[in-house]
Amino acid sequence: MCAVASSDAAAHGVTSSTAARAGLKLDERTESMTVEQFLRSYLADMCDKANAVVDGAIDDVSLLYKQLREETQNYRHQKRAEEHARNKAGACCAQACVRFQTQTFAASTNNKFYHCL
Repeated sequence: MCAVASSDAAAHGVTSSTAARAGLKLDERTESMTVEQFLRSYLADMCDKANAVVDGAIDDVSLLYKQLREETQNYRHQKRAEEHARNKAGACCAQACVRFQTQTFAASTNNKFYHCL
């Protein structure tokens, strides 16, 4: 008896009062549908909307990942440049210190050896 009742309900069209109670709006396309057709159409529309939301979220996360990756690469590049500058400054300081020590040692009467800090 339930199978007969459900098949009878599926054979009937979706009425505007039924749709209004469900909070749905009917248009020309859906007014001539059976309940089963309407539900399939409604489910397909909801799936399309959900897919669009998921696709948008994936795009947002991908963009954020690319931006963070670029910022990380820029940060690493900046840190490498700073390290290179420190090493270069250290090498220049060491060369100047050696020259200063050599000159000071040669000119010193008490042979003091100076170090660059």
